[in-house]
Amino acid sequence: MFLCALLILFAGCDASGRDYKDDLIVPLEGDERLIIREWSFLLGSGAEIYYQRGDQNPVLLGQTGGGDDGACPYSLGQYEILREGNTVSIKWLFGDGIWRSKTFELPT
Repeated sequence: MFLCALLILFAGCDASGRDYKDDLIVPLEGDERLIIREWSFLLGSGAEIYYQRGDQNPVLLGQTGGGDDGACPYSLGQYEILREGNTVSIKWLFGDGIWRSKTFELPT
């Protein structure tokens, strides 16, 4: 019975136990886009940030943390993205109510 409860609990999760939200697609310039794969697990959360041009395979730029309260700021629209030349800066509302930011260099 315990095993059945665990299977039901993790049915929407990947092998790590993370519950991924729907991918967030953010258009940049031309055929470029960011793909934000946000997840939560227990009281933690975070996001994987990918860059994609055209139909090429997405490239992982890095990750952001969402805090220890399980908050998912991207799916709540609590983020900003600024493109400057060959970099993209992401600002998101961290779980403690403070805005955090991270800058990624885009592949050439």
